[in-house]
Amino acid sequence: MNLFLQKTLDIFFPATCHVCQKDIFSGWANAFVCPSCFSQIHGETFTKVNLDPLQYLFSPFSFEGPMRSLVHAFKYGGKDYLGTLFGSFCAERFPFDKGFDSLVPIPTSYWKGWCRGYNPAELLAVELGERWHKPVKTKWLHRNLFSISQTHLNRKKRMTNACKSYSFEGTVSVKGQRILLVDDVFTTGATLKVCAELLLKGGAKWVAGCTLAFDPLKTD
Repeated sequence: MNLFLQKTLDIFFPATCHVCQKDIFSGWANAFVCPSCFSQIHGETFTKVNLDPLQYLFSPFSFEGPMRSLVHAFKYGGKDYLGTLFGSFCAERFPFDKGFDSLVPIPTSYWKGWCRGYNPAELLAVELGERWHKPVKTKWLHRNLFSISQTHLNRKKRMTNACKSYSFEGTVSVKGQRILLVDDVFTTGATLKVCAELLLKGGAKWVAGCTLAFDPLKTD
């Protein structure tokens, strides 16, 4: 685009930072986060191997500060297009060999999916699948219709609730599959662990996990 035209458009229609709401002008590569807020995003990663029953777990960001605001906008603010940004974040920082066969997003509840119009975990999985040329399987796991949210539950109740909330699609074959589970935020790990166990019981060879962020206040 012509530089003069770009600067003119910036004056009348500037992009807005999703964290501080300040205008973002041309010359900065990120259209969603201003340089100031971007510099405050914690690049601290959470990586754990042999987190039974997960082969490994990876989260590239701490769920605090500007990243917390961005994830909230993605999950609750209708900003589904942030999935592209988050997909690039995860893909660039992923430290493990990409020897998995499929990506499986953690399913959202029917009601949340209906209200949002999308599943954040699925959008993230699709972005990663496109970058890594891996299939995304959205029908292998189900969120049971009347399950309740994990958000305000303690560690013990999260595990109990997760066991009741998810089920495996028994008509499909996952025998021998190496699977990467994808979710938005890792807190206690209850959801990932329950879903991994379901896939392993279904015949998967191994299951690992990848989330966009981890909660440092709740993660062991």
